[in-house]
Amino acid sequence: MEKRLVIKQFIYLFTSQYSGLFVSIAGGIALTRLLDPSAFGIIAAFLFYLTSFNWISEFGWDQGFMVHTEIDLDTAAATHCMIRTVTGLIPVFTFICLKLLGIKFSFQEYFSVLFVLAISYFFEKISLTPKTILERNYQLSSCALLETAATVLSYGVALTCAYKGWGAMSLAMQRLTEKVILCVGYFYVSSWRYSIRGSLWVVKRFLITFGLATYLGSLVSLIIYDFMGWFVAWYVNIHDAGLYAKAFNLATFPLIFTAICSRSTIPLYTKYQNDVPAIRNIFIKMQLFKIFLLIPLQIGLVLTSWWWIPKGLGSQWLLLVPVYNVMAVYGLFRSFFDDVPNVLTYGFRNPWLLTQSQAIQASVIVVFGFMLIPRYQALGSAITMSVSMAIATIYLWYHVLKKLSCTKATFYGATRDYWYMIKNAKEWYAEQ
Repeated sequence: MEKRLVIKQFIYLFTSQYSGLFVSIAGGIALTRLLDPSAFGIIAAFLFYLTSFNWISEFGWDQGFMVHTEIDLDTAAATHCMIRTVTGLIPVFTFICLKLLGIKFSFQEYFSVLFVLAISYFFEKISLTPKTILERNYQLSSCALLETAATVLSYGVALTCAYKGWGAMSLAMQRLTEKVILCVGYFYVSSWRYSIRGSLWVVKRFLITFGLATYLGSLVSLIIYDFMGWFVAWYVNIHDAGLYAKAFNLATFPLIFTAICSRSTIPLYTKYQNDVPAIRNIFIKMQLFKIFLLIPLQIGLVLTSWWWIPKGLGSQWLLLVPVYNVMAVYGLFRSFFDDVPNVLTYGFRNPWLLTQSQAIQASVIVVFGFMLIPRYQALGSAITMSVSMAIATIYLWYHVLKKLSCTKATFYGATRDYWYMIKNAKEWYAEQ
């Protein structure tokens, strides 16, 4: 019965999120044709500013809320929401103070764009509480439908703004619309009402389990995910930053599928904490599914990128082709990286391996970035990111496979099960 529930929720997520993906692709292509690469470069640089606030505010609040199921839900949710309200308001007040005090910072002439992004950051943070409640209760289909609706409406707003000539503000409005709709929708569907009457005891429990590891992880995450766009914009120019940002978005589209896998398995890893055989079975089957689907797809896109990039995005993006081809290596490795730490974080309450692998990534980015970007600009940033992700993924997989006592025979057996399931899909589903 549980397998049937997992499959049903997976199909909901897959259908809804890939419907959203098609809307994102179509909307992204239209926006790319309407906007200059510099608009995407500005957004990439400002997202680095916003993500910087995670360094001072992320202490494992979301992981603690998900894992500590022994704490009363209302108390845990109110505590989590209290924390997220405070952390969400920090960048809003910070940027207002910078403006009022006349303190200069990079690209400050686009302050209105930055402020809209800061407001969207606030809504994103407070929406995490009802979203986590829905995921804890395995109401993934509701989340998926909301996210699809938010994607459709937000791209409608962005395209309208772009047609009116709003430039980078069009992309900021897309993000704000999406976050506001998701926030309102999550609260409505979860039936949990906003409250900040938290408990310091619960805060302490969250901190003890995930605090230090997540804080260090958020620091290195700033470097491995968001630093590059800002650095290219600052050191080279916003045009090359736009090329990098667009290549990053296109190359990481498989992460939508990885996100589906992650959201489907986190509640199961939480349920089967420290049960190695059960966790190993879930992990192997999900990774094999990704191998069969994502590797051929990514290779096909790389081999045909010389055709579909100029045709789909326009001739002004022709320089994107080599940058995308290199970033596709990053995207492929990351699709086998993002959901793997959940095995240890939620299955064994051990977030430290993720922090270690992120530290490796950050070190490689710093060393290679300063070597390659001055010479190769956007292409150098793509090479740097791909090398760092490949090394980190190999390191992470080695330790996870060792923890789960995985062998070649284990993978062979799971592969056999897959072929049996494909050949006898109707009968297999009926058995569940």
